[in-house]
Amino acid sequence: MNSSLFYHTFFGALLIFAFSGKGFSQTSSDPNIRNVGFIAKFDEDPNDPDRIDRIKYRTYNAGIPIGFKVGDLNQEKPFFFFAGYELELPFHYKQKDFSGSDKENKTTSWFTDRNPDLMNSLFAGIQFRSGTAIKFKYYLTEFFDPNYSTLVNEVPVKPFETFNANVFYFSIEFYPFQGVSKYINKTTPSEPPVKQAMALW
Repeated sequence: MNSSLFYHTFFGALLIFAFSGKGFSQTSSDPNIRNVGFIAKFDEDPNDPDRIDRIKYRTYNAGIPIGFKVGDLNQEKPFFFFAGYELELPFHYKQKDFSGSDKENKTTSWFTDRNPDLMNSLFAGIQFRSGTAIKFKYYLTEFFDPNYSTLVNEVPVKPFETFNANVFYFSIEFYPFQGVSKYINKTTPSEPPVKQAMALW
């Protein structure tokens, strides 16, 4: 069996618990929702009527990390190293079964028993002055719960009992509006407030 990974974050809100905005180090929390998963490729089973040879697994997770930053934390052009731990709650599961390029089956479930109740992970990365960040993340918790049981032809089976999958990935993140605040906050004291507001448009 071969596998490939995918990762996507579709919501994030940055919260900072800081010693000082101009300091050399900060602690931070970045609550977010992301989907994480992988694609597993199998040898085709001649006894399988659907001829499934590829399955895409994913979960939507709500996570709260606890980490730290060390380096130049200037808000306009920061350059720092960051690392930490994240606890994630997998709240939605998706599975798509493929035969060649055709999708044969789709499974979705809220708060399924297929996955652990909580997932633990470690991450580390570098934030560059250009607004780009590179991050590595490793899940200490296996993707599937090996004790999950289901019925196949009225016989209980544990499909993930020997399916060991610890997800890890590298990601590149972009912050296109980094440094924009210096232009928005720049005002001329001699101008009345109305003209300052109009100047932004």
